[in-house]
Amino acid sequence: MPERAFDRDQVAHFTPEYHPRTPGDIRRRTIAVLGERGVELDVGAELAIELTVTELVTNAMLYGGIAGRLDVFLYLEPGDFLTVEVWDGAGTVVPVVTQAADDDDGGRGLALVAGLVERLWWEPVGGFAKRVCARIALRTPAEPMPDPSRGRQPAAA
Repeated sequence: MPERAFDRDQVAHFTPEYHPRTPGDIRRRTIAVLGERGVELDVGAELAIELTVTELVTNAMLYGGIAGRLDVFLYLEPGDFLTVEVWDGAGTVVPVVTQAADDDDGGRGLALVAGLVERLWWEPVGGFAKRVCARIALRTPAEPMPDPSRGRQPAAA
């Protein structure tokens, strides 16, 4: 197992079975574990965490080799960050952020995740596995809600 940074706090380690409900189960367990640890999330951070966990676990299940082991690690990091690591058994299948065409059914997930997280990366592990990691801010910057009436033309009389 790779060496860990000193100031990380491992919050959880899940080793789920390959099942269609696994991404949703891990997503719910992640939010529950953070709540149990007293981590307060705003709506934006919670949605970013949910989407990221769901996408990384789904990708590991789809492309990580069905016979391989699936591990999910959660770490609280200094500065109010959560790092999600998803390990799978397909070190040769490289995750790629793509620009999907309008008529593509897939290919948008990692692009969405990349836009929501502080950092997204992957690393080979032992030649036969890989880990895909995302560092997510636990607080989203406060921005005023857009005025829905701006940019609209008044209705014709």
